[in-house]
Parts: sequence; structure tokens; C-alpha cells
Amino acid sequence: MNLIVLTAAVLALGAYVCRMDSLSWRHHRPVVIVVHLAGAIAALVAGDHAVSGTAGWLDVMLLALSGGWLWISFHTWRAGPPLWAHKVTERLQPHSPGRPAGSAQTAPGRSAGRPC
Repeated sequence: MNLIVLTAAVLALGAYVCRMDSLSWRHHRPVVIVVHLAGAIAALVAGDHAVSGTAGWLDVMLLALSGGWLWISFHTWRAGPPLWAHKVTERLQPHSPGRPAGSAQTAPGRSAGRPC
């Protein structure tokens, strides 16, 4: 079970690092950043337990919860942080021409084609 937990923890941690790379305190709601930071810490703790050989069902549940959030929210994060993750001042700015109002937008300074 330790190898499975370690593999899942590494994958989840990598996904959280990629998501947090596109977040900033200046443009995004703090709760969104804290939730992703908590998910990354949960994956890190489960990975630490797996490396030390003490992974148990609590670690499996931590990974299920943190990985579940990644899975459920994946469709809204494909092009970067979704509109609901931005601060209210960011959401109130007019949208760019040619883009329907309310469509997913990338973080300022980020390109939609970024692999991470």
C-alpha cells in the first residue's frame, strides 16, 4: 500500500504545484489559494508517511479528498484559473472583445496554452 500511496501523493502534489503556479495573491481569492495549499500539504503528508512505511487508511482518505477536488474541478481549470477564482475587482472588469461574458479566462500574464 505504501507504493500506491506514494505514487498517488506524487501525482497529486505535482498537480497542485501546477495549479498554484497560476494563482497569485494579487489577482485571486485567498480562499482558493489556501484550499490548494491545503491539498498540496495533504499530499505531502501522505507521501511522507508512505516513504517512512507508515501509510494507512487516513493517508488514503487524504489523497482521495485532495485528488477528488482535482478531478471534480479539472474541467473548469483547463485554461487556467476559472472566473470564480478571481477577486471581485478582477471579475468586474469588462471582458475582452470576441470572448463571451462569463467564459473561462486565464490569469493575467498567463497564456492559455501553458502545459502546467
